[in-house]
Amino acid sequence: MTVEEAIKCIDDVMASTYNYDETIEYQLTSDDFDWLDKAKEALEMKQKYEAQWLDDISNPLEPLKLASALNSEIFKLEYRKANKPKEINILDYTIIYALKDCLERYSDSNKAVEE
Repeated sequence: MTVEEAIKCIDDVMASTYNYDETIEYQLTSDDFDWLDKAKEALEMKQKYEAQWLDDISNPLEPLKLASALNSEIFKLEYRKANKPKEINILDYTIIYALKDCLERYSDSNKAVEE
C-alpha cells in the first residue's frame, strides 16, 4: 500500500462513521478520530520528507553539505574523546551514522542516475 492509498483509506474511514460490516455498526469515538487524524498527519509528513529528499538529490551542493556536517560531527566527537569523555552521548554516534547513511544513499542514487 502506498502512502497515497493509506491516506485515502483513512479519509474514507473518517468520512464514514461506521465500519464496513453491515451486520454490526460501530460508532467511531472522538479518540478514534484523533488517532486516525494523527496517523494521516504522520503519513502526509512522511510523504513531504520523501519529496524533499528527491528535491535534494538533484541539488549538486547536497553531498558537500552532508560531508561537511559529517566532518564537523566527527571532529566534535574526537574532541570530546580527548578532552571531555563524559560528554559523549549516544546521540553523537546516531547523528554520525545518519549523516553517513544519507551520503551513501545520495551516492547510490547518483550512480543509478548515471547508469
